[in-house]
Amino acid sequence: MNLIPALVVGTDVDGLAVEFQSGTRMVLPVDPARVCTGDKVDVGMRPENISVGPGLNLTVRVLERLGGASITHGVMGDGLRLCAALPGDTAVREGETISLSINPGDCHVFDAKGSVLRRRKAPALAA
Repeated sequence: MNLIPALVVGTDVDGLAVEFQSGTRMVLPVDPARVCTGDKVDVGMRPENISVGPGLNLTVRVLERLGGASITHGVMGDGLRLCAALPGDTAVREGETISLSINPGDCHVFDAKGSVLRRRKAPALAA
């Protein structure tokens, strides 16, 4: 899982508004009861939940083409590393800067103590 540091910039009925070091803002549908504006959190995102689209910029360092998936390792503008599992036919090359999109509902948020904040629409567990 990728862990990206963020700053809490607000809370409301929709969840937790965060800002990444790059300046990108997102509202994450989690229960914000344990955090306040100004707190630092880590936003977790699985590589398979990241797609090409507007959001975070990534300079591709290593690209592993595995048929159905292109495992993309790179560095964001603030120096943080990120891994994305993109479709195998994604038009991307090593050295190129691409924009990646993350569905807020797929994100996991961890407070300063490392405890996860409850996701509002977490998938149901198999019985």
